[in-house]
Amino acid sequence: MPDYEVSIDIAVAPETAWAVLRDPSAISRWHPQYVRSHPVRDVRVLERADGTKVQERFISVDDEDLALVSQVTGGLPVEGHMNVFLVKPLNPGCRVTWWTRAEPDASGIDPGEWIPAEHHAALLGLRAYLEDQ
Repeated sequence: MPDYEVSIDIAVAPETAWAVLRDPSAISRWHPQYVRSHPVRDVRVLERADGTKVQERFISVDDEDLALVSQVTGGLPVEGHMNVFLVKPLNPGCRVTWWTRAEPDASGIDPGEWIPAEHHAALLGLRAYLEDQ
C-alpha cells in the first residue's frame, strides 16, 4: 500500500500547532479544500469546497507525543486509508508531518496523483493560519 508524507516547519510552539490539529472543528480554518467541519458522534464530517462530504474517524489522539491517527471512512476515492499527524519541537517552532497510507478505490484514481499536493497545500495553509495569529 503506498505511503505519502509531507512536512512543514512552523514558527509556533508545538503545543499551539497541536491544539489546532487535534480540534475536530478547526480543519476548515486552515485546509483550503474544506469549508466546514463538525463532529457527529465519533466521526468528523468535512465539507469540501466542491460540496463533497468526507467522513473521518479519529482513531487515537496522543496529547503526550503530539500524534493523531485518523481514517477516512467515506467521501474520497480511497480504500485502506490512514492519516497520521505528528508535531515535533524545533528550536524555535515545530515541524508538522502528515503521513498517509491509501489505495485507490474502485474508481481507479491514483491517490499519488492528488494526496501529496493537497496535503502540501494544506500544511502551507496551517502554517499561514498559525503564524498569522
